[in-house]
Amino acid sequence: MDLTTNPHKASSSSTVAPRWDGRVRYISLDHFRMLKKKGRNCKSAKGARTPNGLVWGHAVTDFYWIDKLPNDPSIVEPLIWSATMLKESHRAFRKRIHTSSDTPSLNQPWPVLRLVKFAEVVDRAQLSTLQAVYVGLLAQKDKAKTCNITIDLFTDPYEVHISGSHRVEAFLYLRRQYSIRRMTTSAWLAQGHSTRKSCDELAPEPVDDATDPDEDLDLEGLLPRLFGEPTDTTCHEPVEELVDDGPEPKLEVPLMSSSIAFDSPFSTTDVPKLEEFIPDDNFPDVLFVHDPYSITSSTARISSHCTPDNAAPKEYRRLYPDLPKEGYTRVSHLYLHPHNSLGIGNHSLVHRAPLSLPWPLSAGSRNGRVTVAAKTAFPLVDARSMLENEAGVYDKFPKHLMEDWSGFNIVPPLPFPVPVGPVVPKCFGYYIPVERIGKGYECQHCKGEGECHCSWYDDSPTDFKPSPILLLEECGTPLTKNQLSLDESTEFLSLVLRLHMDNVIQNSMYRRNMLVQPGPLYLSPKMRSMQTPSFRIIDFGRGMRYASGKSIEKDRSYEGDEAEMGMGIRSRDWDF
Repeated sequence: MDLTTNPHKASSSSTVAPRWDGRVRYISLDHFRMLKKKGRNCKSAKGARTPNGLVWGHAVTDFYWIDKLPNDPSIVEPLIWSATMLKESHRAFRKRIHTSSDTPSLNQPWPVLRLVKFAEVVDRAQLSTLQAVYVGLLAQKDKAKTCNITIDLFTDPYEVHISGSHRVEAFLYLRRQYSIRRMTTSAWLAQGHSTRKSCDELAPEPVDDATDPDEDLDLEGLLPRLFGEPTDTTCHEPVEELVDDGPEPKLEVPLMSSSIAFDSPFSTTDVPKLEEFIPDDNFPDVLFVHDPYSITSSTARISSHCTPDNAAPKEYRRLYPDLPKEGYTRVSHLYLHPHNSLGIGNHSLVHRAPLSLPWPLSAGSRNGRVTVAAKTAFPLVDARSMLENEAGVYDKFPKHLMEDWSGFNIVPPLPFPVPVGPVVPKCFGYYIPVERIGKGYECQHCKGEGECHCSWYDDSPTDFKPSPILLLEECGTPLTKNQLSLDESTEFLSLVLRLHMDNVIQNSMYRRNMLVQPGPLYLSPKMRSMQTPSFRIIDFGRGMRYASGKSIEKDRSYEGDEAEMGMGIRSRDWDF
Protein backbone atom coordinates (compact mmCIF):
# COMPACT_ATOMS: atom_id res chain seq x y z
CA MET A 1 0.00 0.00 0.00
CA ASP A 2 1.37 3.39 -0.98
CA LEU A 3 0.84 6.74 0.61
CA THR A 4 -0.24 10.16 -0.57
CA THR A 5 1.89 13.23 -0.18
CA ASN A 6 -0.84 14.86 1.86
CA PRO A 7 -2.21 12.28 4.28
CA HIS A 8 -5.45 14.23 4.70
CA LYS A 9 -6.25 14.38 0.99
CA ALA A 10 -6.24 11.68 -1.66
CA SER A 11 -4.10 12.19 -4.74
CA SER A 12 -5.74 12.35 -8.13
CA SER A 13 -3.27 9.72 -9.35
CA SER A 14 -4.28 7.20 -6.75
CA THR A 15 -5.42 3.88 -8.07
CA VAL A 16 -8.13 3.46 -5.45
CA ALA A 17 -10.81 6.12 -5.21
CA PRO A 18 -11.41 7.20 -1.59
CA ARG A 19 -14.84 7.21 0.03
CA TRP A 20 -14.93 10.01 2.54
CA ASP A 21 -16.76 9.11 5.72
CA GLY A 22 -15.07 11.39 8.23
CA ARG A 23 -11.99 9.22 8.66
CA VAL A 24 -8.48 10.10 7.51
CA ARG A 25 -7.16 7.60 4.97
CA TYR A 26 -3.95 6.89 3.09
CA ILE A 27 -4.47 6.11 -0.60
CA SER A 28 -2.11 4.10 -2.80
CA LEU A 29 0.73 5.56 -4.85
CA ASP A 30 3.24 3.41 -6.66
CA HIS A 31 6.55 4.72 -5.31
CA PHE A 32 5.99 3.94 -1.62
CA ARG A 33 6.26 0.52 -0.09
CA MET A 34 3.34 -1.36 1.37
CA LEU A 35 2.29 -1.38 5.02
CA LYS A 36 1.37 -4.89 6.04
CA LYS A 37 -0.65 -6.08 9.02
CA LYS A 38 1.74 -8.96 9.69
CA GLY A 39 5.49 -8.76 9.72
CA ARG A 40 8.45 -6.88 11.08
CA ASN A 41 7.17 -3.45 10.12
CA CYS A 42 3.91 -3.82 12.02
CA LYS A 43 5.43 -5.25 15.18
CA SER A 44 8.00 -2.47 15.50
CA ALA A 45 5.50 0.38 15.04
CA LYS A 46 4.09 0.71 18.52
CA GLY A 47 3.84 4.48 18.65
CA ALA A 48 2.68 6.49 21.65
CA ARG A 49 0.37 4.64 24.04
CA THR A 50 -1.54 5.54 27.15
CA PRO A 51 -0.97 3.39 30.28
CA ASN A 52 -3.87 1.17 29.22
CA GLY A 53 -1.78 0.03 26.25
CA LEU A 54 -4.20 1.27 23.57
CA VAL A 55 -3.37 3.23 20.42
CA TRP A 56 -3.28 6.95 21.23
CA GLY A 57 -3.53 10.17 19.24
CA HIS A 58 -3.56 13.79 20.33
CA ALA A 59 -6.50 14.64 18.04
CA VAL A 60 -9.06 12.72 16.02
CA THR A 61 -7.11 13.61 12.87
CA ASP A 62 -4.10 11.69 14.22
CA PHE A 63 -5.67 8.33 13.32
CA TYR A 64 -5.42 6.75 9.89
CA TRP A 65 -7.58 4.00 8.43
CA ILE A 66 -5.35 2.06 6.03
CA ASP A 67 -7.37 0.13 3.47
CA LYS A 68 -6.29 -3.20 2.11
CA LEU A 69 -5.28 -3.50 -1.52
CA PRO A 70 -7.66 -5.33 -3.85
CA ASN A 71 -6.84 -9.01 -4.26
CA ASP A 72 -4.07 -8.83 -1.64
CA PRO A 73 -4.51 -11.70 0.86
CA SER A 74 -1.66 -10.46 3.06
CA ILE A 75 -3.88 -7.75 4.57
CA VAL A 76 -6.91 -9.29 6.25
CA GLU A 77 -8.77 -6.13 7.27
CA PRO A 78 -8.26 -2.36 7.44
CA LEU A 79 -5.68 -1.19 9.95
CA ILE A 80 -6.12 1.74 12.31
CA TRP A 81 -2.78 3.37 13.04
CA SER A 82 -1.93 6.56 14.86
CA ALA A 83 0.33 9.29 13.54
CA THR A 84 3.10 8.27 15.94
CA MET A 85 2.93 4.68 14.69
CA LEU A 86 3.32 5.80 11.08
CA LYS A 87 6.17 8.16 11.94
CA GLU A 88 7.88 5.33 13.76
CA SER A 89 7.38 2.87 10.91
CA HIS A 90 9.14 4.86 8.16
CA ARG A 91 11.21 8.01 7.96
CA ALA A 92 9.10 9.36 5.07
CA PHE A 93 6.19 9.95 7.43
CA ARG A 94 8.20 12.04 9.88
CA LYS A 95 8.31 14.96 7.47
CA ARG A 96 4.79 14.60 6.15
CA ILE A 97 2.84 14.08 9.35
CA HIS A 98 2.60 16.98 11.78
CA THR A 99 0.98 16.55 15.18
CA SER A 100 0.43 18.93 18.09
CA SER A 101 1.80 16.40 20.56
CA ASP A 102 3.44 12.99 20.29
CA THR A 103 3.13 12.11 23.99
CA PRO A 104 -0.02 11.63 26.10
CA SER A 105 -0.26 13.76 29.22
CA LEU A 106 -2.22 13.31 32.43
CA ASN A 107 -5.04 15.80 33.04
CA GLN A 108 -4.89 16.66 36.72
CA PRO A 109 -8.20 17.36 38.52
CA TRP A 110 -8.87 20.83 39.84
CA PRO A 111 -6.56 20.98 42.89
CA VAL A 112 -8.15 20.92 46.33
CA LEU A 113 -5.53 19.27 48.55
CA ARG A 114 -2.91 21.40 50.27
CA LEU A 115 0.33 20.53 51.98
CA VAL A 116 2.96 22.70 53.71
CA LYS A 117 6.42 21.22 53.21
CA PHE A 118 8.32 23.59 55.48
CA ALA A 119 8.25 27.08 56.95
CA GLU A 120 11.25 29.18 57.88
CA VAL A 121 11.13 31.95 60.48
CA VAL A 122 11.91 35.39 59.11
CA ASP A 123 11.38 37.38 62.31
CA ARG A 124 12.18 35.23 65.34
CA ALA A 125 11.41 38.01 67.80
CA GLN A 126 7.72 38.33 66.98
CA LEU A 127 7.17 35.15 64.95
CA SER A 128 4.74 37.16 62.85
CA THR A 129 6.00 36.67 59.29
CA LEU A 130 6.93 33.34 57.80
CA GLN A 131 7.99 32.26 54.38
CA ALA A 132 6.53 28.93 53.34
CA VAL A 133 6.49 26.62 50.39
CA TYR A 134 3.09 25.64 49.05
CA VAL A 135 2.99 22.36 47.17
CA GLY A 136 0.06 21.01 45.19
CA LEU A 137 0.04 17.30 45.96
CA LEU A 138 -0.43 16.26 42.37
CA ALA A 139 2.20 18.66 41.07
CA GLN A 140 5.09 17.81 43.36
CA LYS A 141 7.45 17.59 40.41
CA ASP A 142 6.74 21.20 39.49
CA LYS A 143 8.60 24.06 41.04
CA ALA A 144 7.21 24.96 44.43
CA LYS A 145 5.44 28.28 44.77
CA THR A 146 6.80 30.62 47.41
CA CYS A 147 4.66 33.17 49.18
CA ASN A 148 4.53 35.15 52.42
CA ILE A 149 2.29 34.23 55.33
CA THR A 150 1.03 36.83 57.79
CA ILE A 151 -0.01 35.44 61.16
CA ASP A 152 -2.15 37.31 63.64
CA LEU A 153 -1.01 35.96 66.99
CA PHE A 154 -4.10 37.28 68.77
CA THR A 155 -6.80 35.70 66.60
CA ASP A 156 -5.19 32.66 65.00
CA PRO A 157 -4.17 29.58 66.96
CA TYR A 158 -0.87 28.17 65.84
CA GLU A 159 1.51 25.33 66.60
CA VAL A 160 5.29 25.65 66.43
CA HIS A 161 7.60 22.69 65.81
CA ILE A 162 11.35 22.91 66.30
CA SER A 163 12.91 20.81 63.54
CA GLY A 164 16.50 22.00 63.90
CA SER A 165 18.71 24.79 65.13
CA HIS A 166 18.22 26.74 61.92
CA ARG A 167 14.56 26.18 61.20
CA VAL A 168 11.28 26.50 63.06
CA GLU A 169 8.10 25.13 61.51
CA ALA A 170 4.82 26.89 62.26
CA PHE A 171 1.40 25.60 61.23
CA LEU A 172 -2.03 27.14 61.59
CA TYR A 173 -4.87 25.01 62.87
CA LEU A 174 -8.53 25.51 63.57
CA ARG A 175 -10.91 23.56 65.82
CA ARG A 176 -8.32 20.99 66.85
CA GLN A 177 -7.54 20.20 63.23
CA TYR A 178 -4.74 21.71 61.23
CA SER A 179 -5.88 23.84 58.32
CA ILE A 180 -4.09 26.01 55.82
CA ARG A 181 -5.46 29.35 54.66
CA ARG A 182 -6.29 30.00 51.07
CA MET A 183 -3.55 31.43 48.89
CA THR A 184 -4.21 34.93 47.53
CA THR A 185 -2.27 36.64 44.76
CA SER A 186 0.65 37.59 46.98
CA ALA A 187 0.09 36.27 50.48
CA TRP A 188 -1.88 33.98 52.73
CA LEU A 189 -3.85 36.19 55.08
CA ALA A 190 -4.50 34.32 58.28
CA GLN A 191 -7.81 35.91 59.20
CA GLY A 192 -10.51 34.25 61.20
CA HIS A 193 -13.16 34.57 58.49
CA SER A 194 -10.92 34.00 55.49
CA THR A 195 -12.52 31.27 53.41
CA ARG A 196 -12.37 29.84 49.96
CA LYS A 197 -15.84 29.06 48.67
CA SER A 198 -15.93 26.07 46.38
CA CYS A 199 -18.86 24.88 44.32
CA ASP A 200 -20.20 21.44 45.01
CA GLU A 201 -22.04 19.39 42.44
CA LEU A 202 -25.24 17.50 42.63
CA ALA A 203 -24.67 14.26 44.41
CA PRO A 204 -24.82 10.94 42.67
CA GLU A 205 -27.62 8.63 43.66
CA PRO A 206 -26.04 5.22 43.25
CA VAL A 207 -28.34 2.43 44.24
CA ASP A 208 -27.39 -1.15 44.58
CA ASP A 209 -28.12 -4.13 42.39
CA ALA A 210 -31.77 -4.84 41.66
CA THR A 211 -32.98 -6.83 38.72
CA ASP A 212 -34.54 -4.39 36.28
CA PRO A 213 -34.65 -5.68 32.71
CA ASP A 214 -36.01 -2.37 31.44
CA GLU A 215 -32.90 -0.44 32.40
CA ASP A 216 -30.09 -2.45 30.87
CA LEU A 217 -27.48 -1.00 28.54
CA ASP A 218 -28.83 -1.02 25.00
CA LEU A 219 -25.71 -2.40 23.34
CA GLU A 220 -27.66 -4.18 20.63
CA GLY A 221 -29.15 -0.91 19.43
CA LEU A 222 -25.86 0.96 19.68
CA LEU A 223 -23.48 -1.42 17.91
CA PRO A 224 -25.26 -1.39 14.50
CA ARG A 225 -25.11 2.38 14.50
CA LEU A 226 -21.39 2.34 15.27
CA PHE A 227 -20.41 -0.15 12.60
CA GLY A 228 -22.93 0.90 9.95
CA GLU A 229 -22.69 3.66 7.41
CA PRO A 230 -21.60 7.05 8.79
CA THR A 231 -24.49 9.24 9.81
CA ASP A 232 -24.99 12.58 11.42
CA THR A 233 -23.94 12.17 15.05
CA THR A 234 -25.42 15.43 16.26
CA CYS A 235 -27.87 15.02 19.09
CA HIS A 236 -31.10 16.68 17.92
CA GLU A 237 -33.02 15.90 21.09
CA PRO A 238 -32.92 18.49 23.85
CA VAL A 239 -30.89 17.50 26.86
CA GLU A 240 -32.09 18.92 30.12
CA GLU A 241 -28.66 18.97 31.72
CA LEU A 242 -27.07 21.15 29.03
CA VAL A 243 -25.97 24.56 30.22
CA ASP A 244 -26.31 27.73 28.19
CA ASP A 245 -23.14 28.89 26.52
CA GLY A 246 -21.73 31.82 28.42
CA PRO A 247 -18.56 33.18 29.93
CA GLU A 248 -19.25 31.47 33.26
CA PRO A 249 -21.33 28.29 33.01
CA LYS A 250 -23.57 27.88 36.00
CA LEU A 251 -22.99 24.86 38.21
CA GLU A 252 -25.79 23.56 40.36
CA VAL A 253 -24.91 23.60 44.04
CA PRO A 254 -26.80 21.56 46.63
CA LEU A 255 -28.72 23.67 49.07
CA MET A 256 -27.72 23.69 52.70
CA SER A 257 -30.05 21.72 54.89
CA SER A 258 -31.83 23.90 57.40
CA SER A 259 -31.25 21.30 60.11
CA ILE A 260 -27.45 21.36 59.76
CA ALA A 261 -25.75 24.51 60.97
CA PHE A 262 -23.24 26.11 58.63
CA ASP A 263 -20.41 25.77 61.15
CA SER A 264 -21.33 22.18 62.03
CA PRO A 265 -18.75 19.53 61.13
CA PHE A 266 -21.61 17.64 59.40
CA SER A 267 -22.30 20.53 57.00
CA THR A 268 -21.32 20.01 53.36
CA THR A 269 -22.09 23.57 52.26
CA ASP A 270 -19.12 25.19 50.49
CA VAL A 271 -17.01 22.09 51.13
CA PRO A 272 -15.43 20.81 47.88
CA LYS A 273 -15.53 17.17 46.94
CA LEU A 274 -12.27 15.26 46.75
CA GLU A 275 -11.30 14.43 43.16
CA GLU A 276 -7.55 13.92 43.62
CA PHE A 277 -5.65 10.84 44.74
CA ILE A 278 -4.59 10.84 48.38
CA PRO A 279 -0.80 10.33 48.40
CA ASP A 280 0.31 7.06 49.97
CA ASP A 281 2.38 8.96 52.53
CA ASN A 282 -0.76 10.75 53.77
CA PHE A 283 -3.34 7.97 53.54
CA PRO A 284 -5.44 7.65 56.74
CA ASP A 285 -4.55 4.68 58.95
CA VAL A 286 -7.34 5.27 61.48
CA LEU A 287 -10.79 6.65 60.73
CA PHE A 288 -12.95 8.03 63.54
CA VAL A 289 -16.56 7.91 62.34
CA HIS A 290 -18.92 10.42 63.93
CA ASP A 291 -22.26 8.65 63.54
CA PRO A 292 -24.80 10.05 66.02
CA TYR A 293 -27.74 8.60 64.04
CA SER A 294 -26.24 5.07 63.85
CA ILE A 295 -26.20 5.08 60.06
CA THR A 296 -23.51 2.40 60.03
CA SER A 297 -25.91 0.03 61.85
CA SER A 298 -29.06 0.93 59.95
CA THR A 299 -31.33 -1.51 58.11
CA ALA A 300 -33.14 1.16 56.07
CA ARG A 301 -33.21 4.88 55.33
CA ILE A 302 -32.59 6.93 58.46
CA SER A 303 -35.34 9.35 59.39
CA SER A 304 -34.26 12.97 59.53
CA HIS A 305 -36.30 13.35 62.71
CA CYS A 306 -34.29 10.83 64.70
CA THR A 307 -32.74 12.07 67.90
CA PRO A 308 -28.95 11.80 67.79
CA ASP A 309 -27.06 10.34 70.68
CA ASN A 310 -23.83 11.65 72.17
CA ALA A 311 -21.84 8.48 71.74
CA ALA A 312 -18.14 8.69 71.10
CA PRO A 313 -16.99 8.29 67.49
CA LYS A 314 -16.44 4.75 66.29
CA GLU A 315 -12.87 3.74 65.55
CA TYR A 316 -12.14 2.13 62.19
CA ARG A 317 -8.92 0.77 60.71
CA ARG A 318 -7.94 0.77 57.06
CA LEU A 319 -7.98 -2.62 55.33
CA TYR A 320 -7.51 -1.41 51.73
CA PRO A 321 -5.23 -0.23 50.33
CA ASP A 322 -2.57 -2.22 52.13
CA LEU A 323 0.27 0.28 52.47
CA PRO A 324 3.51 -0.01 54.45
CA LYS A 325 3.24 1.78 57.76
CA GLU A 326 5.93 4.39 58.29
CA GLY A 327 6.22 6.92 61.08
CA TYR A 328 3.23 8.09 63.08
CA THR A 329 -0.35 6.87 62.77
CA ARG A 330 -2.36 9.09 60.43
CA VAL A 331 -5.87 9.86 61.71
CA SER A 332 -8.94 11.18 59.86
CA HIS A 333 -12.49 11.98 60.91
CA LEU A 334 -15.67 11.17 58.95
CA TYR A 335 -19.03 12.81 59.70
CA LEU A 336 -22.24 10.95 58.75
CA HIS A 337 -25.64 12.67 58.78
CA PRO A 338 -28.98 11.45 57.32
CA HIS A 339 -29.61 14.79 55.58
CA ASN A 340 -26.55 14.15 53.41
CA SER A 341 -27.95 10.96 51.90
CA LEU A 342 -27.03 10.31 48.26
CA GLY A 343 -28.94 7.10 47.65
CA ILE A 344 -30.26 3.85 49.01
CA GLY A 345 -30.06 0.40 47.45
CA ASN A 346 -31.07 -3.15 48.20
CA HIS A 347 -27.91 -3.75 50.19
CA SER A 348 -26.36 -0.41 51.13
CA LEU A 349 -26.63 3.28 51.90
CA VAL A 350 -24.52 6.03 50.36
CA HIS A 351 -23.96 9.42 52.00
CA ARG A 352 -22.01 12.51 51.17
CA ALA A 353 -19.73 12.87 54.17
CA PRO A 354 -17.27 15.58 55.21
CA LEU A 355 -13.79 14.14 55.73
CA SER A 356 -10.96 15.72 57.66
CA LEU A 357 -7.55 14.76 56.33
CA PRO A 358 -4.51 13.57 58.29
CA TRP A 359 -2.16 16.32 59.39
CA PRO A 360 -0.30 18.02 57.68
CA LEU A 361 -2.67 17.36 54.78
CA SER A 362 -5.56 19.77 54.38
CA ALA A 363 -7.90 21.21 51.78
CA GLY A 364 -8.49 24.64 50.31
CA SER A 365 -11.90 24.98 51.94
CA ARG A 366 -13.43 27.02 54.73
CA ASN A 367 -12.72 24.31 57.32
CA GLY A 368 -9.93 22.29 55.72
CA ARG A 369 -12.28 19.39 54.93
CA VAL A 370 -13.45 17.68 51.74
CA THR A 371 -16.49 15.56 50.96
CA VAL A 372 -16.50 11.94 49.80
CA ALA A 373 -19.14 9.30 49.09
CA ALA A 374 -19.33 6.95 52.09
CA LYS A 375 -20.91 3.58 51.33
CA THR A 376 -22.16 1.37 54.17
CA ALA A 377 -23.87 -2.03 54.03
CA PHE A 378 -27.02 -3.22 55.77
CA PRO A 379 -26.53 -5.67 58.67
CA LEU A 380 -27.05 -8.68 56.41
CA VAL A 381 -24.35 -11.22 55.74
CA ASP A 382 -24.71 -11.04 51.97
CA ALA A 383 -24.77 -7.22 52.04
CA ARG A 384 -21.57 -7.05 54.07
CA SER A 385 -19.96 -9.65 51.80
CA MET A 386 -20.86 -7.64 48.70
CA LEU A 387 -19.34 -4.49 50.17
CA GLU A 388 -16.17 -6.38 51.03
CA ASN A 389 -16.05 -7.81 47.50
CA GLU A 390 -16.50 -4.33 46.02
CA ALA A 391 -13.64 -3.01 48.12
CA GLY A 392 -11.41 -5.83 46.89
CA VAL A 393 -12.28 -5.06 43.27
CA TYR A 394 -11.43 -1.38 43.74
CA ASP A 395 -8.16 -2.30 45.43
CA LYS A 396 -7.06 -4.28 42.35
CA PHE A 397 -7.95 -1.60 39.81
CA PRO A 398 -4.92 -0.13 38.03
CA LYS A 399 -4.52 3.58 38.54
CA HIS A 400 -5.08 4.45 34.89
CA LEU A 401 -8.74 3.39 35.16
CA MET A 402 -9.24 6.32 37.55
CA GLU A 403 -7.18 8.87 35.58
CA ASP A 404 -8.04 11.34 32.84
CA TRP A 405 -5.57 11.46 29.94
CA SER A 406 -5.27 13.86 27.04
CA GLY A 407 -6.11 12.86 23.50
CA PHE A 408 -8.04 9.86 22.18
CA ASN A 409 -7.84 6.08 22.12
CA ILE A 410 -8.89 3.43 19.64
CA VAL A 411 -10.73 0.91 21.82
CA PRO A 412 -11.36 -2.33 19.87
CA PRO A 413 -13.74 -3.14 18.39
CA LEU A 414 -15.01 0.46 18.23
CA PRO A 415 -13.88 1.95 14.91
CA PHE A 416 -13.77 5.58 16.05
CA PRO A 417 -11.52 7.51 18.46
CA VAL A 418 -12.90 8.10 21.95
CA PRO A 419 -11.63 10.32 24.81
CA VAL A 420 -9.38 8.70 27.41
CA GLY A 421 -11.43 9.52 30.50
CA PRO A 422 -11.59 7.73 33.86
CA VAL A 423 -13.65 4.55 34.02
CA VAL A 424 -14.35 4.17 37.76
CA PRO A 425 -14.34 6.52 40.76
CA LYS A 426 -11.22 7.01 42.83
CA CYS A 427 -11.18 4.93 45.99
CA PHE A 428 -10.08 6.53 49.25
CA GLY A 429 -9.96 3.39 51.33
CA TYR A 430 -11.96 0.57 52.86
CA TYR A 431 -12.24 0.75 56.64
CA ILE A 432 -13.56 -1.82 59.12
CA PRO A 433 -14.50 -1.47 62.81
CA VAL A 434 -11.67 -2.38 65.14
CA GLU A 435 -13.65 -5.30 66.61
CA ARG A 436 -13.98 -6.83 63.12
CA ILE A 437 -10.26 -6.87 62.32
CA GLY A 438 -9.22 -10.34 61.19
CA LYS A 439 -12.80 -11.60 60.93
CA GLY A 440 -14.83 -12.31 57.82
CA TYR A 441 -18.54 -12.20 57.09
CA GLU A 442 -19.28 -15.88 56.57
CA CYS A 443 -22.55 -16.85 58.20
CA GLN A 444 -22.21 -19.71 60.68
CA HIS A 445 -25.74 -20.81 59.88
CA CYS A 446 -25.49 -20.89 56.06
CA LYS A 447 -21.79 -21.88 56.05
CA GLY A 448 -21.22 -19.75 52.96
CA GLU A 449 -23.56 -21.86 50.79
CA GLY A 450 -25.70 -19.81 48.42
CA GLU A 451 -27.01 -16.30 49.03
CA CYS A 452 -27.41 -15.50 52.71
CA HIS A 453 -30.10 -13.20 54.11
CA CYS A 454 -29.32 -13.71 57.79
CA SER A 455 -28.97 -10.65 60.00
CA TRP A 456 -25.65 -9.64 61.45
CA TYR A 457 -26.05 -8.40 65.00
CA ASP A 458 -24.37 -8.51 68.40
CA ASP A 459 -26.26 -9.62 71.50
CA SER A 460 -29.77 -8.90 70.24
CA PRO A 461 -31.47 -8.42 66.85
CA THR A 462 -31.75 -4.69 67.55
CA ASP A 463 -28.06 -4.25 68.41
CA PHE A 464 -26.53 -4.42 64.95
CA LYS A 465 -22.82 -4.42 64.42
CA PRO A 466 -21.50 -1.34 62.59
CA SER A 467 -20.86 -1.75 58.91
CA PRO A 468 -17.49 -1.36 57.20
CA ILE A 469 -17.16 1.84 55.19
CA LEU A 470 -15.98 2.27 51.61
CA LEU A 471 -14.92 5.82 50.71
CA LEU A 472 -15.24 6.78 47.05
CA GLU A 473 -15.18 9.82 44.81
CA GLU A 474 -18.51 11.52 44.09
CA CYS A 475 -19.05 11.28 40.34
CA GLY A 476 -22.42 12.73 39.43
CA THR A 477 -25.93 11.44 38.82
CA PRO A 478 -27.29 8.32 37.05
CA LEU A 479 -27.92 8.48 33.33
CA THR A 480 -31.45 8.94 32.08
CA LYS A 481 -33.01 7.42 28.99
CA ASN A 482 -32.12 9.17 25.70
CA GLN A 483 -29.83 11.56 27.53
CA LEU A 484 -26.71 10.89 25.47
CA SER A 485 -25.86 11.57 21.86
CA LEU A 486 -24.32 8.86 19.68
CA ASP A 487 -20.81 10.16 20.34
CA GLU A 488 -21.41 10.19 24.10
CA SER A 489 -22.92 6.70 23.99
CA THR A 490 -19.86 5.49 22.11
CA GLU A 491 -17.61 7.06 24.73
CA PHE A 492 -19.46 5.33 27.55
CA LEU A 493 -19.36 2.00 25.74
CA SER A 494 -15.59 2.40 25.49
CA LEU A 495 -15.46 2.55 29.30
CA VAL A 496 -17.19 -0.83 29.50
CA LEU A 497 -14.75 -2.28 26.98
CA ARG A 498 -11.73 -0.90 28.86
CA LEU A 499 -13.09 -2.43 32.05
CA HIS A 500 -13.31 -5.83 30.37
CA MET A 501 -9.81 -5.42 28.96
CA ASP A 502 -8.62 -5.17 32.55
CA ASN A 503 -10.17 -8.59 33.24
CA VAL A 504 -13.09 -7.19 35.27
CA ILE A 505 -16.82 -7.57 34.72
CA GLN A 506 -19.31 -5.43 36.62
CA ASN A 507 -22.24 -7.89 36.48
CA SER A 508 -24.86 -5.19 37.02
CA MET A 509 -24.73 -2.90 34.00
CA TYR A 510 -27.84 -0.77 34.47
CA ARG A 511 -28.33 2.96 33.97
CA ARG A 512 -28.48 3.52 37.71
CA ASN A 513 -24.84 2.38 37.86
CA MET A 514 -23.74 4.73 35.07
CA LEU A 515 -22.96 8.21 36.35
CA VAL A 516 -22.46 11.47 34.49
CA GLN A 517 -21.33 14.88 35.73
CA PRO A 518 -20.24 18.19 34.20
CA GLY A 519 -16.69 18.24 32.91
CA PRO A 520 -13.88 18.42 32.19
CA LEU A 521 -12.64 17.89 35.73
CA TYR A 522 -9.38 19.78 35.27
CA LEU A 523 -11.40 23.01 35.13
CA SER A 524 -12.81 24.86 38.10
CA PRO A 525 -16.24 23.52 39.13
CA LYS A 526 -17.75 26.85 38.05
CA MET A 527 -16.49 26.38 34.50
CA ARG A 528 -17.63 22.79 33.94
CA SER A 529 -20.50 21.98 31.63
CA MET A 530 -22.66 19.04 30.63
CA GLN A 531 -21.61 19.76 27.06
CA THR A 532 -18.32 18.05 28.00
CA PRO A 533 -19.55 15.30 30.34
CA SER A 534 -17.46 13.00 32.50
CA PHE A 535 -18.70 9.41 32.99
CA ARG A 536 -18.13 6.66 35.57
CA ILE A 537 -19.17 3.07 36.17
CA ILE A 538 -20.04 2.27 39.79
CA ASP A 539 -21.29 -0.53 42.05
CA PHE A 540 -18.96 -3.52 41.92
CA GLY A 541 -20.65 -5.50 44.69
CA ARG A 542 -21.19 -8.31 42.20
CA GLY A 543 -18.05 -7.53 40.23
CA MET A 544 -15.65 -10.31 39.27
CA ARG A 545 -12.07 -10.47 38.12
CA TYR A 546 -10.77 -13.40 36.11
CA ALA A 547 -7.16 -14.51 36.03
CA SER A 548 -4.97 -12.61 33.60
CA GLY A 549 -4.40 -14.53 30.40
CA LYS A 550 -7.22 -16.98 31.08
CA SER A 551 -9.51 -17.74 28.18
CA ILE A 552 -12.86 -16.03 28.63
CA GLU A 553 -14.66 -18.89 26.92
CA LYS A 554 -13.45 -21.22 29.69
CA ASP A 555 -13.99 -18.76 32.54
CA ARG A 556 -17.19 -19.51 34.45
CA SER A 557 -17.40 -15.98 35.83
CA TYR A 558 -18.46 -14.72 32.41
CA GLU A 559 -22.15 -15.08 31.73
CA GLY A 560 -24.68 -13.62 29.33
CA ASP A 561 -24.16 -10.52 27.22
CA GLU A 562 -20.96 -9.49 28.97
CA ALA A 563 -19.38 -12.81 28.03
CA GLU A 564 -20.19 -12.22 24.37
CA MET A 565 -18.80 -8.70 24.53
CA GLY A 566 -15.71 -9.94 26.34
CA MET A 567 -15.04 -12.54 23.67
CA GLY A 568 -15.37 -9.89 21.01
CA ILE A 569 -12.93 -7.43 22.50
CA ARG A 570 -10.38 -10.15 23.26
CA SER A 571 -10.35 -11.34 19.65
CA ARG A 572 -6.85 -11.88 18.30
CA ASP A 573 -7.79 -10.16 15.07
CA TRP A 574 -7.21 -6.82 16.76
CA ASP A 575 -3.45 -7.02 17.04
CA PHE A 576 -2.31 -3.46 16.84
